[in-house]
Amino acid sequence: MIENRVSILLVEDDVIDQMAFKRMISLDEPDYEYSIAGSTAEARKLLANNTYDIVIIDYNLGDGTAFDIVNLIVDTPIIIVTGMGDEEMAVRALKAGAFHYLVKDNDRNYLKVLPSTIMKAIRHYRIERERKQAVNDLRKSEIKHRLLLSCFLSPVLGLKDDMTIFYCNRAYADLVGKQIEELEDANLLELFPNIKRSNYYSAIKKVLETGKKQEIEGKYGDKYFFTQINKTPWGTLSIAKDITELKRAENELKKKNLELEKAKRELYYLSRTDPLTKLPNRREILEKIQYEIYRFERSKEPFVLIIGDIDDFKKINDTYGHNAGDYILEKISDVMQKSLRKQDVLSRWGGEEFLFMLPGTNIPGGKKVAENVLKKINDFNFMFEGTTIEVTMTLGVSIFDKIMSIDECIKQADDALYKGKKSGKNCVVVN
Repeated sequence: MIENRVSILLVEDDVIDQMAFKRMISLDEPDYEYSIAGSTAEARKLLANNTYDIVIIDYNLGDGTAFDIVNLIVDTPIIIVTGMGDEEMAVRALKAGAFHYLVKDNDRNYLKVLPSTIMKAIRHYRIERERKQAVNDLRKSEIKHRLLLSCFLSPVLGLKDDMTIFYCNRAYADLVGKQIEELEDANLLELFPNIKRSNYYSAIKKVLETGKKQEIEGKYGDKYFFTQINKTPWGTLSIAKDITELKRAENELKKKNLELEKAKRELYYLSRTDPLTKLPNRREILEKIQYEIYRFERSKEPFVLIIGDIDDFKKINDTYGHNAGDYILEKISDVMQKSLRKQDVLSRWGGEEFLFMLPGTNIPGGKKVAENVLKKINDFNFMFEGTTIEVTMTLGVSIFDKIMSIDECIKQADDALYKGKKSGKNCVVVN
């Protein structure tokens, strides 16, 4: 959960959308406070005098566009809401500094995902700020330890070739829990017999044998040390730097980076998945269709597109309520998904429409798949809160077997769907 109240600036000139936003805010669990600007001019005034946790901007405003004010927003996540759901708009929004963009629909379904998108955005920005702070702490800690080392406040140990201690400072004595008088002129191996099994002892032996400096990291008690061991005319000189805070900062940084990567993966998933049905959304299916077109250009292997539309879905919503409508969308998605091959792709195209993409399939094969999907739907018992709801679907089938645009191929399937609706619904029509 995001702690404390979440402060939101909504820049929206549509009064109905403002009201829908307020209703969403009142129903959602997090504690929100918000300001609403109806124009870019109002937004500029509010941004000049206030700070917000997140800014949500409608792309089209009466006196300009979202891009006219995004440059005024610094270190704050921005969500752009637009009725133009195309790739170009997505790229422009992200390049302009938006964290995410949502596509408006007539039923304002985008408001359903807005709360989770807000929380993901704020969490992402807070993790990023914490990561930067961890980096700064790491740098400060390193500077601090360099200063301590230059002043010899770090543990220092001088050994003769026979491992007799000829010098140690107070920091070293405190570290091993002894007095300087107990340590100097004593043999290190006699004082600490177990040291022979340590990396530190191996490094000392290597310095004595090769004359070359050795650097090691190790743990003593609950502290971490970076130790530099140098050859001297009388033996070795070890200077140990306490890097405990550095290690903790590194571990914290690794943790923050893992959280950031997880947030990125979640955001990527959300940007390409319909939140209700968990099916690929319009953006995802369009990318997959484009890939199939590239493949067709190389191999001439056709593929089939099918558009399915739930018959009389508005009547279902009006009769049984929107919760029942959501239930139908979820269940029918599951039924259709289980009817497809592994390589086939089913997406939610919008509202009660679904778009199928069947790679390496001809018209007879596509028709067979559509008829199988329709049979599975007709055989399934859609029961919501003890009431059976009759659900049917009309499907239009088209094939991509020559060079054409994505829109042209989808239109062919849509035309077939239209014919099916006109001819009685609950059927499969091939263009």
